[in-house]
Amino acid sequence: MEVSDASNDECNGKLHQYTFNLCVDRSVIERHKSHFLFVTLYNKSVTELGSVLCSSLLARLTTTQKLEHANFTQIFPSLGFFGGGKHTPLNVSIHKKVRSIRVAINNDQAYLNVAGIKIYNENGELYTPDGNVQVTASSNVKQDKDLSRVLIDKGFHSARESNPWFDITFKDEVYVSWLVIQNRMDKYGLRAKHLTVYAQTNDQSSELIYSALNDTINRKYLKYQIVRHLGDAVISKTANNAADMRIALLNKLISKYYDGLDTVEYADLYFLKQLISTWQITQLQAEPLEEELKLLAVIVVAETKNSLSYSLTAYSALLPSKKSVLLFEGFLNRLRGKQQLPLVQITKHAMAIKGVLTNNVPKVMNVLTSLMAELTELGYKPCLGYGTLLGACRDDGFIEHDDDVDILIELTDKEIDTSDVMALRQEMISKLDDKKYRIKYGQSHTFNVHVYDIASNIMIDVFPYWFNNNQVHLHMQKMKIKGIDKQFFEGRENIALYDHKVPVPANPEQFLLELYGTGWGISDRFYEWPWPLKD
Repeated sequence: MEVSDASNDECNGKLHQYTFNLCVDRSVIERHKSHFLFVTLYNKSVTELGSVLCSSLLARLTTTQKLEHANFTQIFPSLGFFGGGKHTPLNVSIHKKVRSIRVAINNDQAYLNVAGIKIYNENGELYTPDGNVQVTASSNVKQDKDLSRVLIDKGFHSARESNPWFDITFKDEVYVSWLVIQNRMDKYGLRAKHLTVYAQTNDQSSELIYSALNDTINRKYLKYQIVRHLGDAVISKTANNAADMRIALLNKLISKYYDGLDTVEYADLYFLKQLISTWQITQLQAEPLEEELKLLAVIVVAETKNSLSYSLTAYSALLPSKKSVLLFEGFLNRLRGKQQLPLVQITKHAMAIKGVLTNNVPKVMNVLTSLMAELTELGYKPCLGYGTLLGACRDDGFIEHDDDVDILIELTDKEIDTSDVMALRQEMISKLDDKKYRIKYGQSHTFNVHVYDIASNIMIDVFPYWFNNNQVHLHMQKMKIKGIDKQFFEGRENIALYDHKVPVPANPEQFLLELYGTGWGISDRFYEWPWPLKD
């Protein structure tokens, strides 16, 4: 069911998905086999959500009972999955007064490693750390960090140990409605596979609140989906063989959503995410099955129809090689083409419209030259940098697989410390016309900014450099700050780029050698890929 949530200002205008279970007395259904059961939503208006024949419900129940002893951990390698490309969190319902909450991994030699936790009170308001809360842990890799940071989405990382845990203890009992756990964004999200949550009250009694292996609501959901997609005949044949049932599900879903014309429903996505092998550790050592990549393509296309803002690093275990990345990109574009969506290319940044630069040269050059002229007038001495400089020098244009334009700016001609960079960067941003440009920031540990031209939505990635200790300091390989010979920025050269003269660092070929090494003259689409790739 999709509803517009207007209860929270942050949510206004956004569409939210809600899953619910309805319990109906079986005897009532049996007495009315020939009738329909209608589900109706009574809100400000009356909306019929759906209907089902009672005899059909009874048949489904009979089929569902055949799944009572099915091995769900083998059928669903990623049982309980959360995270993924949209960073979907795990929402743990508590709805009671608690004295403490324990988050743990019930497994030998494991890590407890999450990106952050939020606690919501009885009014649905975010609980913020104060003197009423204490966070303790079995271990902490970042011993210099305050453990309470985990409550403001700053993450937690235990040592590798048996059954690692951390406790959130309140001075007085606190009513907790929800615990929201954010997973890691990369392949190590699988560390949350055996995550459990316990709650303790004042009387010291401890209750298991959540475990993927014991999540009865999820089990009911998975059973419903299996019955829906396979039917009684196939389930009867495969109920006692998890491998056969898994293969039957993969084949059925691919036939329906990849080869067929059906569009995956939102309610199916969580089912598919648990079915693919993102959380199967052995999968890291082998090439994925094509069937898995096709289902991953179904998931990603469904989640990127409205925005390509998506992190594929969460699924990097299924994309261990250049071959698998290219194969997956082909599957993506086959589906996107069928749905009349623009074709995409997978880049080191994530995904972008195919040919986003090379197919839009006039618009891109107009934004680039305009921004560089404004920055020049402001005294920032802009020049081409990184991939854009590489393409201009090597390919006489933009690199075909590139998805953004990179420029460098000089923050000041005086020597400064790295600690001064952020303030000077913000000063530069404040001088840009906020009616013409929209600013987005990169990762918290980097100094680059994404400058979007509002009229065209074209983005220029602006990287600062600065002088210190008789060197120039700037982002180098893998975004690490490094000092190099300042001769490269003691002057400018101009080169031709699509009939425009644009500034570049002095001796650009030597600068590219410093950046990329001796192989800079050879095109490598997978250079600086965000996870290791086999050839």
